[in-house]
Amino acid sequence: MAMKEKLGMSMLIGVLGIVLVSGGTFAYFTDSILTNNNVTAGTLDLGVTNINDEGILFEFENKKPGDTFDYTFSLSNQGSLDIKNVTLYSENTVRNKNGEVTDNDFDKQILLTSVKVNDEEIMEEAVTLAELQDNEMILIENFGSGDEDAAVYVEFEFIKTDKSQNKYQGNSIELEWTFEAIQTED
Repeated sequence: MAMKEKLGMSMLIGVLGIVLVSGGTFAYFTDSILTNNNVTAGTLDLGVTNINDEGILFEFENKKPGDTFDYTFSLSNQGSLDIKNVTLYSENTVRNKNGEVTDNDFDKQILLTSVKVNDEEIMEEAVTLAELQDNEMILIENFGSGDEDAAVYVEFEFIKTDKSQNKYQGNSIELEWTFEAIQTED
């Protein structure tokens, strides 16, 4: 054998020896534990009492100028998370006595005179239903998940003027209120 072959063979045997020695002497202990984990999101669930199957909270009929009318309902935090704010958003559609959409300002004749939450007045001044559409109203702040229901009282007035209000006879307002709950930032 040539010197090159002997040298190459020696290197190959050396590498093989190192691999065998290190592989045969390398040992360690192991242990493992399998865990099953779960992450569940909390719930934000605002409840409103006294809503019928059609989603109607209140209905007032046969009102005339000068009438006042009111309604009481409750809001509840039925979720597992605290609520930062409960805000009221209002939209309405005015219909004439034939049921057609009209812009005869009937919504400017109905005044929201009072909003109380747990007997505390939250309105600074009365607003018409037309004005209420452009303004959000915070009803409750810091509504905890374990807190008692909040009683909400609303009072309306059909404004009486010294002018004829005949054009409002038979008119109706489809009033859509959205109560929006926002979670706390914590």
